[in-house]
Amino acid sequence: MMRDYSFNKEEADKLGEQALAKIVEYSLAKTPYNYELWYCYVSKKMPDLNHVVDQILNKGKTITDVQCRDLYEQYIDHSDRDHRVLEQTSDRIQQSIQAVQGLLTEAQTSAVEYGGSLQNVSSQLSKADSIEAITNVVSTIVNETKSMVKHNKQLEARLDASSHQVDELKTALENVQREALTDALTGLANRKCFDQEIDAELNIAAADNEKLCLLLVDIDHFKAFNDNFGHQVGDQVLKLVANTLINGIKGRDLAARFGGEEFAILLPETPLTAAVKVANNLRERIASKEIINRANNEHMGQITISCGAAEYQPGESIDGFIKRADEALYKAKNNGRNRVESAHNPYINVHKDMS
Repeated sequence: MMRDYSFNKEEADKLGEQALAKIVEYSLAKTPYNYELWYCYVSKKMPDLNHVVDQILNKGKTITDVQCRDLYEQYIDHSDRDHRVLEQTSDRIQQSIQAVQGLLTEAQTSAVEYGGSLQNVSSQLSKADSIEAITNVVSTIVNETKSMVKHNKQLEARLDASSHQVDELKTALENVQREALTDALTGLANRKCFDQEIDAELNIAAADNEKLCLLLVDIDHFKAFNDNFGHQVGDQVLKLVANTLINGIKGRDLAARFGGEEFAILLPETPLTAAVKVANNLRERIASKEIINRANNEHMGQITISCGAAEYQPGESIDGFIKRADEALYKAKNNGRNRVESAHNPYINVHKDMS
């Protein structure tokens, strides 16, 4: 499903040429997915996507078809699915609201009519001059009341059904909202969720003078592993690392897929020394695992990660905070990989070899 970019022909032609130029520049396959990804990028319709692509390009000066596929699934295809479900759920909610409003109006009308009937019966009762006349009036009251009770029970059943439907729609909305913040492949928080959480946690740390650390994690030599064994095995590696990260954190800690084979972990109320210990624990747990092809029992090698750790400094921007963690990550990769490095911090100096 192509997105509506709302450009005139001249603008659209120009953006199309720019998108194709990007595909050629990075020697990518000329697939519809790559075209839409780069069309979206050059149109700047999705700032989050542009931010991640720029990070990849700044680090490696290039981008692969695998990375493009991951970005398309995470930022475009997943976004479209969420949008369609939200639209459908919104329509159903509107229908349910209208149905409930109709039932309430019907109940109000019925109550007014019953009130009118009682007034009429009261008038007749005051004029009744015989037992027979009184009996007829009482019979009318009984019949009107029975009819009212029956109608109210029907309304109650219909309102109950509408209530159940609203509860189901509420659950559906909650699921969509949760999925919108979850990476489809790994089950971790996605970049959108990470951006929201780091903003919230940084504000808490600044207001309450709390410690806050960030770990950026990258799978070593993932491209070579992916190229040698295929995308499906590569996906399994991503899932394995993700599960290890999830099992290695607790409380308010958040593990997120930062983009491609890179992950981010937020550690509230955690000083840098403790964050480095967490990172090394995760690194050792991942390094202890070996990938085996179940089809032929082939040993496909060991997975290792490199990690950069940074502690939030008062007054620091989010971009500055992430940049220091990123610099520490690349220090770890440049120093041999399968290791943890910490960013410079004026309050705590941790420069020991953590591998």
